[in-house]
Amino acid sequence: SSRKGILVKESEGKYYFLNALNGHLLPVSLNANPLTCLLSEKILYIGTDKGLFEFDLDNLKMSQVTSMDNQVINSIEQLDDEVWISSNNGIYKKSEDRFIMQRRSI
Repeated sequence: SSRKGILVKESEGKYYFLNALNGHLLPVSLNANPLTCLLSEKILYIGTDKGLFEFDLDNLKMSQVTSMDNQVINSIEQLDDEVWISSNNGIYKKSEDRFIMQRRSI
């Protein structure tokens, strides 16, 4: 299930994730413009103008999903227990630890 929170940007351009459940503010290292995000389990998915990033809330590590480098991520949704991504390249579904293209953009 997904948890609640918000990605915030301070005046100096630094990003933070505010966990609405416990009030914790976690620094997020990001070198792209965030467009959308989703918190699912302990992973914060951040869609940007330079691809998809995953921020692990347990170890506070950021990683970029290499299969979506330089794509514009339009939306991230969770349907049942599956994470879906819409980008300028197509629609992806997370399968185990990777994203699989379900439909290419027309």
